Amino acid sequence: MNIENSNIEEWKNTLEELKKEIKSNKEKHQLDEPLYKWLNTQQNNYISKRAIMKNTVIYDYWNQFTNECKQNMTDENYENYFYNQIFSWETQFIELQQFINTHKRFPVEENKDDSGVYYFFCMNQYGYLDNTLPVKKYDKWDTFIETHKEYMAATNIDNDSIYKRIYQTWEEIFSYLQQFVYTNKRIPNQCDENIHYWFITQNKSYKTKTHSMKSTPRYNKWTQFIEDYQQYFIEKYGKPHNEIKEFMSEEELWHTTFAELRQFIDTNRRAPGLITNNNEEIELCHWLILQSKRYTKGKITEKLSQTGLNGRNAYSKMVGAEKTIWSYFVKDYSEHIDKPTDVWDLSLEKLKQFIDTYKKLPWYREPGSSHRGLISHIYSTTSYTDEQSIYNFLCMECNKYLHKPEKCKKYGVWSQFLEEYKEYFTYDNHIINNSNQLVFLSDLSELKYYISHTLHNNTKTERESLIYDWWISSLLENPEFNNMYLDNYKEYMVYLLWDEKIALIKRFIDTNKKLPWYKNTDEKELYDLLYELNRIALFYNESKWKEFLLEYKQYFIRISDYWEYTFIRSIHKYLRWMSDFSELQHFIHKNNRLPEWDAADYEHSLHYFYNDNKYKKYQLFYIDNNVFYERFNSFIKTLL
Repeated sequence: MNIENSNIEEWKNTLEELKKEIKSNKEKHQLDEPLYKWLNTQQNNYISKRAIMKNTVIYDYWNQFTNECKQNMTDENYENYFYNQIFSWETQFIELQQFINTHKRFPVEENKDDSGVYYFFCMNQYGYLDNTLPVKKYDKWDTFIETHKEYMAATNIDNDSIYKRIYQTWEEIFSYLQQFVYTNKRIPNQCDENIHYWFITQNKSYKTKTHSMKSTPRYNKWTQFIEDYQQYFIEKYGKPHNEIKEFMSEEELWHTTFAELRQFIDTNRRAPGLITNNNEEIELCHWLILQSKRYTKGKITEKLSQTGLNGRNAYSKMVGAEKTIWSYFVKDYSEHIDKPTDVWDLSLEKLKQFIDTYKKLPWYREPGSSHRGLISHIYSTTSYTDEQSIYNFLCMECNKYLHKPEKCKKYGVWSQFLEEYKEYFTYDNHIINNSNQLVFLSDLSELKYYISHTLHNNTKTERESLIYDWWISSLLENPEFNNMYLDNYKEYMVYLLWDEKIALIKRFIDTNKKLPWYKNTDEKELYDLLYELNRIALFYNESKWKEFLLEYKQYFIRISDYWEYTFIRSIHKYLRWMSDFSELQHFIHKNNRLPEWDAADYEHSLHYFYNDNKYKKYQLFYIDNNVFYERFNSFIKTLL
């Protein structure tokens, strides 16, 4: 079955799922979020005859389906499902306002009845906070948030939720950023996933005085922030704030990169190339190729993209000042940029050199990425690192070779390459035949490399942590990996997980008489290790993990008669709760009193945890909450 037929079958299966939901008399807003989103997308595509609706079979299917619904539904229900589903931003904005005015709160993820409006709120609120909403929508959303901020504060959400940020105002996040920089003596980087992207987008808006920075008070606050912490910008980027590329507008970035390109050619008497270990030269080479395409082949479009050094979108034709500047550049530097060097051949040579050197395929994940488990394919030509640019070339050429051979520049050369390196491209005893297999083999190749190079190294780099996380997720979630490769790696898993690392946790608990606390920077690494061990216990060595829990059960509140079973199959915030509770126990034992509200940050944080649990604000466990809170309060009494 080819990919197109596979997609059609998947589409039909999803449609059948939707039909079942409609027959069960579910309202639109009661649909699960993925199905709700899928329905919206199909109706949009149907109206405009785009994407999968270009397929006449699919189009006729959808037309027949909607006609059947019109006959069998009430007019009101049909309109609710299909007319309002025409993805009008204004319509959904009105729905959200009506929801808030009725419920006196914002929608939350945990409540399934909120799923329809929650998705719309979530996407737009992220765009609002990160300054990526179109300007007109941003202005309307800004007024909307200001008008309804009292309901934002009244929305009950877990303090540790990864979604907490969308319920915060600009001023609250800015206050958090100030505290972060003051405490850590640096500005955020990619590993600080909860604040880094917001920090970057605010700087971009500051340069252009758009979005959030149209507000004079916010602009002035950011100006003062830059002045106060200019030293940290220089420490990270090697230059002051106003010269940092990451914060530049598209136009500023284009002219700055153009100047760097000219300086490179003047200094080296050649154009930048791909066969080098200098990442800056590689990025300049990609930028040169992209601008040349825009100059000669680009289409006229107003669409721009935030693509770092790539500047303008690859399909936007060069116009105006850029075109004039580039035309003079082509004439003045023709001897350097018109040499008959085949970029495709250079890229293939670089790919071969990489495999020969490292004995593995290039990997596609960026160090510091916040994604967990198996992540999506990367088809972008944006090069985060040298290795990723090599992977992107590999991925694109494999896709052409497998699915669009007429577009494969050198089909015979690529066939020979796959045969020459078939040990890296063999999937289930045959050369790969789809891009999913390439992604899988790239992951597996990196895993083998990790095992062979870091087996006896107790210190994990960012890259090793990412690999390890992918490994655990695969073991738990990917039966294909289990069936094909697990037996070959069990011995390494035993070594990595159980021979040494459980002993580290025990040693900490025995010494400190508490669990490691995730909010303490000195203990965070051990907490993460505890989390890893708990995740893998579901798949491997559950009996030993139960022994550990029973041995140290005095550090856990017994929330049910099956707490050992529940804990092993818990979600991440359950473990965080246990870590908080252990820290609270430790505080009470040490001070013989409860933490107070008006104390330092450490004690203040514990007070909030205690208060939330005492007054039943912490909606966490899948058991009778009344039973849990009775046990919680009685347990606290035994400590005092």
